[in-house]
Amino acid sequence: MRIAIVLTGILLLVSGCVDANTAKDKDVVGKASKLGRQPVTIAEIKEAAFDKVKELMAGVPCQVPAVGPETSKNLRDLTQIKWEKGGTSSLDFRGDIMIAAKSGGMGIVNISNPLEPWHYANFSLNHGYGDVKISPDNMTAIGGAGGTIDLVDIRDPFQPVLAGQWRLSQAGRQSQGFLNAHMLYTAMIKGEQWVFVAANNNDGVWILKLKGPPEKRELEFITSTLPIEGGPLGPHDMWVNYDVDLKKWLLYSADGFHGWAVFDVSDPAKPMLAGGLVRPETGYTHTIQAAKIGGKRIVATIAEVGVNLLEVYDATVLQAPVLLGAWHVNEARQDPPQPLAPQHEFNIVDGKLYLGHYANGFYVFDLTKVVLPVAGSADLKPMAHYAAGTPTITSLFSQVWSVDIVNGVLYTSDMGKGVAVVGFGCNVPGDAKLTSNG
Repeated sequence: MRIAIVLTGILLLVSGCVDANTAKDKDVVGKASKLGRQPVTIAEIKEAAFDKVKELMAGVPCQVPAVGPETSKNLRDLTQIKWEKGGTSSLDFRGDIMIAAKSGGMGIVNISNPLEPWHYANFSLNHGYGDVKISPDNMTAIGGAGGTIDLVDIRDPFQPVLAGQWRLSQAGRQSQGFLNAHMLYTAMIKGEQWVFVAANNNDGVWILKLKGPPEKRELEFITSTLPIEGGPLGPHDMWVNYDVDLKKWLLYSADGFHGWAVFDVSDPAKPMLAGGLVRPETGYTHTIQAAKIGGKRIVATIAEVGVNLLEVYDATVLQAPVLLGAWHVNEARQDPPQPLAPQHEFNIVDGKLYLGHYANGFYVFDLTKVVLPVAGSADLKPMAHYAAGTPTITSLFSQVWSVDIVNGVLYTSDMGKGVAVVGFGCNVPGDAKLTSNG
């Protein structure tokens, strides 16, 4: 692919600029310098970069005695990605490429060296994006902006080009007044590329097919999960993954005031309800993910409006999920009490849940300790906390949007500051398995 060719060229040029004769640069190039030469392949350059991260993380513990309002000792700031103006909301990753929704558009960044992220380019049509995702073939950035979805050709990351646009009005569905391409998800299912859209309409998750060559992309509305689903604002977010136990593609939908639902989308044109939980919610169910932990299918949800709880379920039987435990930020921060403090997005990686919590920063939970045989008996407490500042009653919807994990390193999008790159003492820097897919 062109994007891989361009990236290879950049890294080889960078490696040619390193002077391995100085002690400082020998530290930077790490293992390759021990061989008496500069790193000359992408793998060697990345290994050298992560060797440096490991040095910086030496002595940072995995476990800490207690988690309070300050940043816990098992987290360490590594660097910061800043934009000329404004902060960051949604992030998506493919390999060494990061797409960031930022003020006025999206940024494209190379993160092969997490200590020195490299900014390729910005793309802007003078509007911001509520969510950005990369197509399954890695050639298109997909940005949801109100009533429009932009399709951006990123094969040359230095020169992103608009390859198509699709308006939510083209779906032919009756708007209930809030149509908004706020949250997106992409998946390659049986050789075809699909885009799932939470359109803030009470008619389920919209299912679209991505078509055409990368220089001229189109979206075609196919169907939605249910004719009525999600309450006044509809489903808010979704997560799509192949379930190796059921041998089916499953779509998990955060159904706002209706709870959550799961659909078999092995044939995306014919979604079939497979399970979930419909009940009155204390809050607006915002985000959902699932993971196989301790031999069970674990589903987690968070809420954003109302009395907001992180809830963890055993959904081994999709039609009969069992609540294992719940957590509210007031359990960790009592001064001042925040009964309505909003949560936002999260990712589950290797049994740990990384929760973006706006002005409260982010928290990390070990879900392996939640998988208990007795329903409701879990003692769900955070094992790490990253402080974004001091929350106030007027700042609760500011700061941390999400936490993504790539090669064991945390990328924390901040609506005011950009992206904080953070090390976590439980993660091995450079471990490709420690990468989120949310």
